Order: sequence, then C-alpha cells, then structure tokens
Amino acid sequence: MADGDAPVESDTSGAAAARLGSGLALVGLLLGTVVLAFRRLDDWDLPWNLATGRIIVQTKSVPRVDDLAFTHGVVKYTEVAADVVLYGVMRALGPLGLQVFGGLIAAATAWLVHRQVRRFGPLSFVVVAIAMVAAHPWLYVRPQTISFLLLAAVMLAIELHREEPERHRRALWAIVPLQLVWANVHGYAPLGVMLLLAYGGERALRERRAGLPLLVAAVAAAATSISTAGPRLLVMMQRFDEDLAELTEWTAPTPSIVWHTSPAFFLVLALLVVALLFGREPDSGTGGPGSTRRAPPLYEVFILVLSAAMLARAIRFVPVVALLTVPLITRRLAPFVRPTRAMQIACGFAAVLPAFVLFVALEDLLGVGWQPGWFPENAARWIEERRPAGRMWNFMPFGGYLAWRLHPKHRIFNDGRNALARDRSIVTRARLSMSDAAVFQELVREHDMQWAVTCTIGSFCPPSAQLNAPLTTLREWRMVYLDEVAAIYVREGGPNRALAEQGYLAIHHLTTARELLEVVQKKSLPAPLVAHDGRLAVTHAPNSVRAQTYAAIGALAIRDKAAFDAALGRIQALAPESDAVPTLQAAWQAP
Repeated sequence: MADGDAPVESDTSGAAAARLGSGLALVGLLLGTVVLAFRRLDDWDLPWNLATGRIIVQTKSVPRVDDLAFTHGVVKYTEVAADVVLYGVMRALGPLGLQVFGGLIAAATAWLVHRQVRRFGPLSFVVVAIAMVAAHPWLYVRPQTISFLLLAAVMLAIELHREEPERHRRALWAIVPLQLVWANVHGYAPLGVMLLLAYGGERALRERRAGLPLLVAAVAAAATSISTAGPRLLVMMQRFDEDLAELTEWTAPTPSIVWHTSPAFFLVLALLVVALLFGREPDSGTGGPGSTRRAPPLYEVFILVLSAAMLARAIRFVPVVALLTVPLITRRLAPFVRPTRAMQIACGFAAVLPAFVLFVALEDLLGVGWQPGWFPENAARWIEERRPAGRMWNFMPFGGYLAWRLHPKHRIFNDGRNALARDRSIVTRARLSMSDAAVFQELVREHDMQWAVTCTIGSFCPPSAQLNAPLTTLREWRMVYLDEVAAIYVREGGPNRALAEQGYLAIHHLTTARELLEVVQKKSLPAPLVAHDGRLAVTHAPNSVRAQTYAAIGALAIRDKAAFDAALGRIQALAPESDAVPTLQAAWQAP
C-alpha cells in the first residue's frame, strides 16, 4: 500500500463510523417513536379537545360560547387547528391512531431539534436524546405536544438564518405561516415571536440597523394575532389565568417536584451549567475552526433569561426549556468532543438508550386506549344506560371525558379549561365546592343540579384528602354507582327518585373497607343494609378488589358463609397478595 493511501483509508473508516453513529441514532428515534405510540391516552384535557373538535366539525363553526357545559361561559381561546386535527385522527383511526400520531409528533420534534445542531458532530445525538428524555413526561397526545414541534421548527428557521443569513432568508419568512398555525394550535405561540424579537434585536445592535428578523417578527406577531383570542394571545402565555395555579402542571418547579417528574432534566441543567462555565462560542456562528469567545451572544442570553422565567413559573415549562437550551449546550461543548470513530459510535449508541429509558419509565402507561383508572369510562356507560335526569355536578378533572362521552345529551358543570371557558367566580366556587358543603349546596340550588359524578378512593381521592366530601354528609344525596374510579350520586327527592331507591344504603365513595368492617363489628348499622351494599358494589365493579371486599364484609354481617367464601376467592384471584383475606378470615372467626 502506498503512503498516500493511508489517509484515504482513515477517511473512509471515519465516514463509516459516522454513518454507523447516525444509523444508531435513527434506530433510537424509531424505537422511541414506537414506545410513545403505545403510550395510552392519559391526559385529562384531551377529551375536551376532542369534544370541541367534534363540535367544530359538526357545526362548521368555532363556538364562542361554551356548549359543553351548562354554565355557557364565553370561550376566551380555542385551539381550533389542534382540536380539529385530534378529533379527525380519533374519528378516522381510533385511539391507537391517535397514539401513533402523538409518537410521530414527538419523533418529528426530535428530528427538527437535531437538525439545528447536527453540524456540531456526534455530541448532538447525545444532547438531543437527553433533552427528549427530560421532556418525555409531557410527550402525550394533546395540543401542547404539537406546540413542541412548532417551537422546534421556529428554532430551526432562526438557527439556519443565524448560520447563513443570505442563503436562508426564506427560512426566516417561513416562520410567519408557522406562527399562524401555532396560534391556532396552542397558547405557546408567543414564544416564536419572542425568539424572533430577541434574534432581531441582537442583529440590530450588531449591525446598527433594523434588519430582516425584526421585520419578520412584526409580521409574525400579526399572524399570531389571528386566532380566537386575537391579539390577546400575545400576552396570554401563562394560560392565562391565576385560577390555574393550583393545578399540578402549573405548580412552581421545586427541586423535589422536578426530581419526581423528570429526573433527566437535572442532567440538562448540569450540561447547561458546564457549557456556560467552560464552553466556548464560535465567533463566526458556524461552529467551524476559527476564533471563539467565552461569552454567549445576546440571543442566547435572552433564551437563558426566558428559560429562567418560565422555570420560575410552572413545572409545565420544563420540556420547553429542555428544547430551547439544546443548541446552546451543543454549540459550546462541541469543541471538547472530537469526532473520532469511537466517539461517533459511542454517541450513536447513547442515542439508542433513551428508547429503553422511555420503555421503563412508561411501562405502566403502555397499551391502547384510555389509561385505566384515570377516566370514568364505566361510569359514563352507566349514565348512558340509566339516563339520570337534570344537570350534573362533576369532579373537575373528569369533566373533559364526560363531555366527550355524553355531550350533547348531558352537559357538564366544569372541566380543565377553567377560566378560559367560564366566569372566574364559577371556577373558584367549583373548587371550593369539593370541600365546602355550603358552597356546594349554593351551586346546587343556583343551577338546579340533580346528580353528581365524583372520584373514589384509589383513583384520585385519597381518604385523607376528603375530596367531594359534601356528597357524603348531605342527606338529600344518595350514591347510586361506585367503581374503582368514579361514583355517581343523585338527589333523593328530585327527578331521579327511582334511581335513588336502588342506591347504596350504608357506604359512600370515601368509605374504606376497614371502616365498613368496624361498622359491622360494632353493629352500628343493620346487617342487611351492609349486605345490600356489598352485593350492589359487585354488580357495578365485579373486578374490583374493593367491591369484592365490601361483598365479603356484607356476607360477614349476615353470616352467609357461602357468599363470604365466594367473595374471598374472588379477592384472592384478583389480588393474590392482598392482606384483606386474612383480615376478613380473622373477623369471621371472632366472636
């Protein structure tokens, strides 16, 4: 072999390693897409998006007054494009199709983010992979996930123009139609205008004149104003009300909350700190050889300030910050990672790992359809069959699903849109009605509510929380349905009297098995009443351990050994390690 042939062989080997690394990254992306495509539908807000999309498609108009709830509030903002698309996919392809759609949106987001930083070598695979893992708790089917895709597209257009301004003028103008779409997809749309203004401001200071980015920013702001919210959307980034502050996703992200929600985000923050302290910025903005500087440019300083402001506000902005900081981290740390053959392959393998991390993290959420235990599916079926009359009070997180299943035959009281679709006072009083009997009764009288749907112990109502406790203390309300997720009550003296007469006599939705057993042991209630409730619970939820436990306690109360043994057998079949069986057996043997 001639001496001059050695470099060619080395270049060929390096190119092969680069292709292998890219191939591994692609495999990781595909595997991650498959995992996310089998993430069940697990967002409480998605059903009201679907229900709104159905109304828009069926009526060929965007509702200005909320028709899903009988309070009929003015709808301040509707995610028109997202709602119609999500409903269209659900109608055409069903739940699995919607899940696959969500997986593809996440994959496209990862691809666009990587497209921004691929010129910085193999490190780009690793940083993008870490960012997507940090964002994964929010990568479920809802308009917000589509918003991530549009954010990545706007970021890419800006990055392309930063790299080669004259060549990518069209890329910058492409942000205008993107903003028009984004404004009708999700309330994060003002982010695109903010990024354009920051980039335009940086260039204006450097060039001492207003340039193309500021012009595009002005036109993009006008495009963003074309939505049901109008120009108000530009100042509605917090979605858009203090009423949401008590919701989990709007909680300020303390370290413990972030660790519980997205541990990988700490790795993003660590890389960001290292990049800021030790990394260097290519002076030319190309990432190629040449002069470098320690200080980040003003555009990236703005991204840091914006990220800090969002993190200080709510946990829901964690994925946004993870995506926003990818270019800064990669650009500043790339000089420390040489694109050797080993590094190319190692980074490729690292990009495959997130798929396995997602599989482990989402194991309990994998499947097809609505996430079991999260939505009142069986309760909605009972309502469809038994047709309770009048207006309902409902546990707020269930509102979206009930609207999706029951509208227009039944209209809900409230859902996750809160003050976006109803008066602020209604939102406040609805929240208070879950614990304050006086407020609950006031709302019942004001709106003539005749039945109620609430959560039960084991779903989102821990006994200590006493959620929706007024239903258990007001005598005019009788529980008529109970399963592992939801309970339904009706007013005894109203149009649902016949349903009330068939309802529960001894237990309510917060009654624990231990409490019911103590009632039987102390003989605080007549035994036939307890037995009646046990049998009724099993008819409503035959595969529920709690219902079978109620049945066993009811059989214990009337000393029906055959029914008692049958209930114990079903408990053992449903939950072999349950400690209820020995406890109940000991109770049977007790004098």
